[in-house]
Amino acid sequence: MPLQYQFKNSLSNLRCSCHRLNIETGRHNNIDRRLRFCTYCLKQDNSTVENEHNSLLVCPLYDDLNYDRQ
Repeated sequence: MPLQYQFKNSLSNLRCSCHRLNIETGRHNNIDRRLRFCTYCLKQDNSTVENEHNSLLVCPLYDDLNYDRQ
């Protein structure tokens, strides 16, 4: 089954590090890698770096995208 354009685009952006996660944007702002926290997780008292792993598998903000977690 072919993927829709928006999903193809999002997947390629993620693979090419062309996204707006703090792990990438913090690099441009000279923020230390260990301090590029996920703002949503910080509100939940969880200081986790916002990277691809956190966004796809850990962060509760994206629970509706993680179909297999239930």
